[in-house]
Amino acid sequence: MASLVFVRPVSDFVAKYPFFSQIQIAWVKTALADVFVQTKAEGKSLSQVDTRRTACFALYGATYLGAVQYGIYVKVFRRFFDKSVMDKFCNQSFGEKMRNKLGIKQLLSQLSLDNLIVSPFLAFPVFYSFKEFVNSPSSVETQSRFLTNNSTPDLLLRRCRQALAKYRNNFWQDNIGTFCIWTPACLVIYSVPVHFRLPCTHMFSFAWCLFVSITRGGAS
Repeated sequence: MASLVFVRPVSDFVAKYPFFSQIQIAWVKTALADVFVQTKAEGKSLSQVDTRRTACFALYGATYLGAVQYGIYVKVFRRFFDKSVMDKFCNQSFGEKMRNKLGIKQLLSQLSLDNLIVSPFLAFPVFYSFKEFVNSPSSVETQSRFLTNNSTPDLLLRRCRQALAKYRNNFWQDNIGTFCIWTPACLVIYSVPVHFRLPCTHMFSFAWCLFVSITRGGAS
C-alpha cells in the first residue's frame, strides 16, 4: 500500500510532464551508471572518478537518451505504426496481449526497427561522437576554436570521422551485446502504456549504460 502511495504521484507527474521527466531521468541514470562502474568495477575512489568521462555520459544521457529518444519512441513510432493498435495493445492485460495477433505483429516490427536501424545507425554513432569530442586530448582547444575559428566545421567533421572509425572497428561487438540486452527488454518496453515507455526504457537502460561504460568508457 505504501508503495502505491509513492507510485501514483510519480505516474501522474510522468504522464503530465513526459519530456521533462525523460531528460532528468536520462542524464542522472547515465551518469550514475558510469560512476558505479568506475568505483565498483574499476576500483576507483570517488576522488579518482574521471569527471570528464562521466560528463560525457551525462551529456549523452540528456540529449540522446532523453530528448532524442523521446522524439523517436513516443512521437515518431506513433507516426510509423497504427496508434489505435499501439494504444490498445499497450493498455491490455498480459492475457489479452497474447491473443492480440495484430498487436504482437506491431510489437515485433517496433523491436526490429529499434534493433536493426535505430541502435546501430543512430544510438552508437551519436555516443561515439560525444565521446570523441569530450575525451579528445585537444577537446579544450577545439571548444575554444569553436567560438573563434572559421575552420570549426572541419574540426567537427574530423572528430566525427574519427568517432565513426572507432565505431566501425567495434560494430559487431557493440551491437551483439546491445541486442542481447535490448531484445528481451523491448518486449516489455513496447508493451507498457506509451507515457511509461521511456521510464521503463531507462530502467533497462541502466544495465545497457553499465555495459557501455565497461566496454567503451575509456578514452581509447
